[in-house]
Parts: sequence; C-alpha cells; structure tokens
Amino acid sequence: MILYTSDGCLYDGMDETTVTQLRGEFGLSTAFVSASEWASYVSAHQPVPLTAPQILAAERVEAVSSFLTGVQPTCKTLRAAALVTMDELNLLRQWITAFKAAVSLAATLADLKTRVAALDSMPDRSASQIKGAIQNKINAGTAD
Repeated sequence: MILYTSDGCLYDGMDETTVTQLRGEFGLSTAFVSASEWASYVSAHQPVPLTAPQILAAERVEAVSSFLTGVQPTCKTLRAAALVTMDELNLLRQWITAFKAAVSLAATLADLKTRVAALDSMPDRSASQIKGAIQNKINAGTAD
C-alpha cells in the first residue's frame, strides 16, 4: 500500500495505522490518498521531456559558461590559447597599422622602402613559443 500525506511525505509499505501513530508522535497531520490517486498525481507531474533543440540550446549555454568561467584545466587551457591568439592578432594589426602609416607618409619609392624596412620584423612563431605563451597565461592567472 502506498500512503501519501498532505505535507508531501510518501510511506511505501506501511499501513495507515502505523503511519498515523508515527506521525501523531510528532504532531503532524495526516491525509491519505489511494494508490490510483497517487499514480494519477505522479503521471500528471512528470517533467516534460526536452526537445532536441532545447537540449542543444542547454548544451550551448553550458559550453559557453564552462569556457568563460570553468575552473577545470581544459577550460583554463582553452582560455589561455584564446588569449595568446588574441595577442598574436593584435601584433599583426599593429604592424598593418604601422605599414599603412609608412605608406601614407612616404614621398618617394625610396622613402617608402626605407620606412617599410624600419618596421618591426614579424618572425614565425615556433610550437615551443606558443606552448610557453600558453603556460605563461595560465601561470600568471590571466586565464582564470
């Protein structure tokens, strides 16, 4: 027998007399429903299953939250890699801006050659430099 009380407690396998005595000791009121009423209540209050788009949306929210604030090592590594990429892009943008300024200020082709030659060189990055940059971002706490 399933006994369900008005305050939301469920007693499975106890009879009404036992439940009433136990609850009476604590001064709690008791209201009983039948098994069919209980089954009807449970079926009416089952969670609505999520649709595939709702599941994907929830996963996307979780992924963004994890990327932005996750404390797991993988999350920090991804943030550090994104920050290193941003630094590299900013260096390239600065060089392009300097190049455009050199072109606009040059009066002759020889002057342009001199100005462009004076710009910082942009050597290739090695894998060890990238790894070191990511480690530095993590160790500095920038990716926290």
